[in-house]
Amino acid sequence: MIKQIAKLSLLGLIISLSSIAGANTLDDKIRAAGSDIKVFCPATDAKHIQWSVLLYLNQIYGAEIYVALFQPSPNLICRIETSDDGQFHLARIGMGGADEQELLIDSMIACVFGAGFPDLALFEASSPDDSAWLSWLVKEVQKGSRTDTTALSSLEEIYIRGENGESRAVLFNDAELYQLYYAEAEALSKKFAPNGPLNYKPERIRRYYRIDSPSGANVAGGNYLSGAELDPFRLPGILDERMDESPEKKNVMRRLESYRSAVGDAAHPWLSRAEKLKSLITAYADISRLVEMVRSESSQLAQSGAGRQLKSFKEKVFHAIDEAVGISWKGDFEIRQTPFGRVGKLSLDVELTGPREVELSLFTYKASGGVTVVVDSISKTIQPHQRFYREYPVNPDLIDFTEISEDSLLFSIDAIVDGLTLNLSIPFSGYTDEDVALRFLPGYTFLEPFTADQYTALAQPFDWQLLITKPYASELDGQIKIENPEGVVVGTFDENVRMPEGITSRYFDIHFAAGRSIGFDLRTIKASLEVGGQTVAETSSDVRVIRCDVPETRDVAFVPDQDGRLEDFLRVARVSFQPFTTRSLIRAELAAYDLLIIGAEASEYYSVLRSVNDRLHEFVRNGGDILILGQSFGWPHDIFEAPMYTSRTAASTPGRVVANSHPVLNQPFVIKPTRLLQGPALVGAYPAIINGGVEIVSAGEHSSYLKVLNIGEGHVVYCGLPLLELAAKLDVEAIHLMSNLLNFGHGN
Repeated sequence: MIKQIAKLSLLGLIISLSSIAGANTLDDKIRAAGSDIKVFCPATDAKHIQWSVLLYLNQIYGAEIYVALFQPSPNLICRIETSDDGQFHLARIGMGGADEQELLIDSMIACVFGAGFPDLALFEASSPDDSAWLSWLVKEVQKGSRTDTTALSSLEEIYIRGENGESRAVLFNDAELYQLYYAEAEALSKKFAPNGPLNYKPERIRRYYRIDSPSGANVAGGNYLSGAELDPFRLPGILDERMDESPEKKNVMRRLESYRSAVGDAAHPWLSRAEKLKSLITAYADISRLVEMVRSESSQLAQSGAGRQLKSFKEKVFHAIDEAVGISWKGDFEIRQTPFGRVGKLSLDVELTGPREVELSLFTYKASGGVTVVVDSISKTIQPHQRFYREYPVNPDLIDFTEISEDSLLFSIDAIVDGLTLNLSIPFSGYTDEDVALRFLPGYTFLEPFTADQYTALAQPFDWQLLITKPYASELDGQIKIENPEGVVVGTFDENVRMPEGITSRYFDIHFAAGRSIGFDLRTIKASLEVGGQTVAETSSDVRVIRCDVPETRDVAFVPDQDGRLEDFLRVARVSFQPFTTRSLIRAELAAYDLLIIGAEASEYYSVLRSVNDRLHEFVRNGGDILILGQSFGWPHDIFEAPMYTSRTAASTPGRVVANSHPVLNQPFVIKPTRLLQGPALVGAYPAIINGGVEIVSAGEHSSYLKVLNIGEGHVVYCGLPLLELAAKLDVEAIHLMSNLLNFGHGN
């Protein structure tokens, strides 16, 4: 493949590409049905997936494209998405440390290629480290493909994008490819890339250079790139070497040649759609017979290992027939509550745009356990450009919505065209946890204790946002349901949710109010999202009565943390505050505030904090207070007079109180921090080594979890305890300690 491409001049490449600019979906599927080439494109960044080049290989040679996007993950995971035509597959692979790389090869091959191997690898890297790692990866895949004698295909060529190595370069006119395939590339990018639309800019030329292949004998079939012309249909050559001379081999080779000829005839651009369909039906009959032969254990064809490849061809030509027939259909299922209970309604909508009449013979679905339920034994002939619509009542109790899968609920309809029965199936169009998500923001609330004159009246309002997220390319039409506990009521809001394609998130403002009957126990508010009567996502958040006294006269400014937990807490605690930007740290009048809080892990502000250390010194000396929440490596340790070295703990170190009488532990609340200082509660703690000051909670090894520095008339307090994480779980001691820290120094 690559050798042929390399011989094309840039002008010739432009001309050949222009000739397919008007190719329609049917032609694409026919081209795919005549090819068994697989192209592998590994990447560590979505922006380095060059969809235009991959589309060129797909549309010119019918190559099936496999993209692997490697990302850091605590566990080895593999999640695959496939384009609607089955020609593009994206595997998101999460990998851990270097010790998992050996496991990665076999696991990735089994996950991505179904125990097969690609024929060609084409990739680029975002850094030298990526280049070395991805090169090692594909070489290992190549090595495995050549030593696996059972494999039907072998990774023969590896190409990497680069600027060196003038010989054996493959040139792509990137600007031309980008312009030609922009619409298709954008659609694939939206479906596969985490950030949605296509995001790379075209260059004039893209160069890929061949990586020398490791030594080792090729598998049966040889180097498919040898020769002047690329043959995208390699299966006959491989089987010719693997099967002994026999009547069965002659039959297999004859049917493969008939299949290839029929698909080739269907690919002629001057044929009508009806003529293409006739050739495709011939090809389908041939490949179906070969698939049946594989089932015989005594067959050489079964022993050749070609079964998976033959099934792939059958599926591809089926997709082409489906497109040529022109049946567009959908089954919509919904459940409604009526005075007589739950009622299910199933609608069938079929439209025919192809050149042949189609007979609909049977409409069924599979319930859980594999039981086939006949909805309608239809005998209806649809003429071209006609539409058939019908609604059916369905007992929803027969459907197990907890197991929405290929084996649990599948609508299917038999369509007969020119004597060929097509079983068209559409899985139930429900949402899974990966499709749509629901989340309360901030996800918790604590309320002030009720006074003696507040009995059952609603007295305390609070607001949450409900965030709904869904995939970029899907549509959502559902309803929000709120389940509130005793003592909490929900304000009115629009329960209907409509999110069209292209919108990935939507926020709803939900107003609540609580009365004295809420009590002092933790209460849970639940929310669910229903689509067609099915619950597709759920979430819950807690509310509790906890005192958190911060004077209204306390003027607070803060530098945000990475997760927004600090702002959430200040809002829930009803503290008046002003968020600071880097510009605010440089120019704001610090004297207008009593307290400056630096949020946990505020690494993006480290450089500006170092540059304004004189302003911070002056603020503290004149009576201002600074509360520094846990910081990790990189913290500017020399901001204050006492050096402060911080680091996040790899494992929790139990804390020890060394100053029980200090005001931070006693005003306005008396803290009993025993539970706060145990291992599980300290996950994510940040101890610090601080010279001088008053240590309140020790972390051992000369480091502290909580320490106070007196500087001039003000204070610098360092707290590395994960109080905000614990406060989000409505931990009373954590909330009271945060209250004490917000109060400390005020009015002294």
